Amino acid sequence: MDFTALVELASGREAVPSDAMSANPPRSLPFNNALDLAEFQSVHEIVTGMSDDGVVVWDKFDIAPFAALMPSIATLDHFKTDAGEDDYIYRFVGQNLETIAKRSLRKTSLREVLHGKNRDAILQEYGATLTGRVPRASTGNVDISDLVWVRYLRFLYPVRTKTGVDRLLLFMLFAAP
Repeated sequence: MDFTALVELASGREAVPSDAMSANPPRSLPFNNALDLAEFQSVHEIVTGMSDDGVVVWDKFDIAPFAALMPSIATLDHFKTDAGEDDYIYRFVGQNLETIAKRSLRKTSLREVLHGKNRDAILQEYGATLTGRVPRASTGNVDISDLVWVRYLRFLYPVRTKTGVDRLLLFMLFAAP
């Protein structure tokens, strides 16, 4: 499967269903298999060079090597809601993710974006990345309007900021099967 950053897949879409971002659960993949599938080894090596023990160190992070992938990158900060639930807020969001979501995601929390039966599974996947302190990969289909045939491959990396391991670096690659 040829995974590339594809903004044009979303052009001419109808309204986005309310549960579109979490209609189907992601399927975890063995990380090395995902790297091979996406031919992502060189990107992973660059990220690893900015990491200590599998965790990206934010003070070492440089976006420049990822210029070609910027439309497919997001960073999210972990926080606790008033009810004590884990959530994540988008800080940086690449154009591909906002095009797929059909709205601006910056400063939006995952609980605002994700609706439907699989929201908790997706939040758990993000949480497991931070608590496990190792990168994770998952795949699935985009379930938005006429884009149900588009597949994604998601790479999540835990990030250490000055306050702890509390940020995620996300690479979201889209492809037609």
